[in-house]
Amino acid sequence: MLVNGRALAQLCIDESYEAKLSGTLFLLQDGRWRSLHGILKANLLFLFNQPEDVGIEAPCIILILEDCYMELCDDNVTKRSYSFEVILKTTGRKFTFAADNFKALEQWISSLTVASLEYITITKQSFLEQISNSDKKT
Repeated sequence: MLVNGRALAQLCIDESYEAKLSGTLFLLQDGRWRSLHGILKANLLFLFNQPEDVGIEAPCIILILEDCYMELCDDNVTKRSYSFEVILKTTGRKFTFAADNFKALEQWISSLTVASLEYITITKQSFLEQISNSDKKT
């Protein structure tokens, strides 16, 4: 999927797009855990090096949560509690994350799981409203 990274990054600070969830997420990269600040808006997961970077720096990672699923990880394998993977079906690419605690894990998994479905519902609603408005004008 081709996307305009700058336009997506602007959505992160756009007040009209409600943040579904934000907080600390740990990302496993090159065998090491990296602490990041995550913001979930619609079907986009924005990851920043620190919360203070939001609105100042571009996100270091933007994940488009389409055609993906989540799996819990074996904490003995990842060496970190509360770990899970976001797996992209089309490419097979995996992103291994961990939350701070069980409650945060539960929130991230449930929010990430429904993010693309909620986005589709909102988009459908918007299209239906546009069609209805154009019908009223004619």
